[in-house]
Amino acid sequence: MTNIIEHLHTLTYDDLENWAGEKIFTRGKGLVNKVSQLEQHGENELTAKVKGTEWYDCSIQLNDGELESDCTCPYYDRCKHVVAVVLAAAKAINSDQEIPVTKENSELAEEPQDVLAAESPNDDEFDAQLEMLESIQQAMSKAGLTLEQVEALTRPNTEQATDYDPDEYLGEMSLDELNHRLSTTFNALTKAKLVQLLMTLAMDHPDTLLYDLLERASVLSREKPASKSQISVLRRQIKKITAEDSWRDNWKGIGHTPDYGPIERGLNQMLEHGQFDEVIELAKEMWPLALEQLHHSHDEGELGYEISRAMVPVFHALPR
Repeated sequence: MTNIIEHLHTLTYDDLENWAGEKIFTRGKGLVNKVSQLEQHGENELTAKVKGTEWYDCSIQLNDGELESDCTCPYYDRCKHVVAVVLAAAKAINSDQEIPVTKENSELAEEPQDVLAAESPNDDEFDAQLEMLESIQQAMSKAGLTLEQVEALTRPNTEQATDYDPDEYLGEMSLDELNHRLSTTFNALTKAKLVQLLMTLAMDHPDTLLYDLLERASVLSREKPASKSQISVLRRQIKKITAEDSWRDNWKGIGHTPDYGPIERGLNQMLEHGQFDEVIELAKEMWPLALEQLHHSHDEGELGYEISRAMVPVFHALPR
């Protein structure tokens, strides 16, 4: 019986294009150099990671002479990431490069935080806290700080751990512990270090967190209306959010709904400062993009709700 390596030896571009579809095949060809950790599991399975919007885990199996696949991206099966893995594997085989063989369980591994989140009574809140803490830890690292060092500021006599593992550390914490650590971290920082931390975070996420921090800080300090640069950032934010896919798989209990919150808050800030023309101008740009996004959505009205709440400040600006 033919195994997956032998099968890929005989696979042609036309075969793969017919299997995945012309559009997906074309997109997958551009991701071949994004494939890493290509491994063979048994006789009939290959796995790899592919860098897209984030890292996706792909699995390709040969069952009864037919290729089957799984991917952790929203499209699950026969996506561009899977095509990239097949092409990368075929390239390695045809170049007489060995694909590492592993005897480990070939199922796509669950990340530790996924297991922990599944046990949490409030999954969405836990995920947000975990993501926030991980981002803060990364920014602290760039700023020359570690969580252990920050804790030492409040407990200077505490012995420092020499084998600190952030992933293991996060995986052992409950939601309450995450909240406590976050609070402890912020309270231990000096004003200068806190500013440095926030700036590092903002610059790492210019299309999301940067504008969010700008508009929230502006509201808190009652500063002047949004500047041209802030409006420009909001315009980029609109383009980014309206380009996201909105989908829901109730059978698997997963999905993604674009968050229009930053757009709503940005427009509200401008509305409060009397920038009615600017609100209308941005709404004119957002509306056709949002309608196109809505046309291609596969959800149960979640996207429509997000769009409608972002349009509320626009309706208030119209009579002005």
